[in-house]
Amino acid sequence: NNIQVFIHSDSEVERSTSNRIAQYFQHKIIGYKQQDKKANRDFKDEEYITVKWISDLLNQHSFKCKLCSTNIELYVNNNGIVQSNLTIDRIDNSKAHTINNCQLACLKYNVSKH
Repeated sequence: NNIQVFIHSDSEVERSTSNRIAQYFQHKIIGYKQQDKKANRDFKDEEYITVKWISDLLNQHSFKCKLCSTNIELYVNNNGIVQSNLTIDRIDNSKAHTINNCQLACLKYNVSKH
């Protein structure tokens, strides 16, 4: 009897989706920093990849893997969880995930090249 239904505008849904995706990217960046620190790969914070860097590159490449042209999947599923095959590929694996050493790649390409 006390049920309330909220209908969100398209702009609210878009903003929520964008925020979830930004959080997903930020979580990936935190994981990459942990990997780099554990492997003793030096980096300066101002040179490290950022959410904006990922978003800008993704938009430049029209959601395609730069290396093999596979479509990049990036969406929020019905449970509010981001699903993606996007990875950050280090060009020189002895170096950290810095802007000058990274490129976007689909998971399939990034795993297969090693």
